[in-house]
Amino acid sequence: EGGGKSRYVGSFDTVEEAAAARAAAAEEQRRSDEAARAPRLARQAEAARQQATSEGLQLEPSSSNTSTGFRGVVVYDAGKRSL
Repeated sequence: EGGGKSRYVGSFDTVEEAAAARAAAAEEQRRSDEAARAPRLARQAEAARQQATSEGLQLEPSSSNTSTGFRGVVVYDAGKRSL
């Protein structure tokens, strides 16, 4: 799937069945990757909070209903955070 890798998912009678199987395999991989990444992201988030605290900084909550919860922080493609 992603990263130029191929994965055999079976043989099918129609191209529609093959496309559906490929879509299901891609979604399964995406969920697996996300689950594997979650603990690392949680550790990074906690480390960032601790670093800010140690520097006497305060993370500023958003006053609006944003997906990030922090003022001036937005999420673009690939889940990268930006200012």
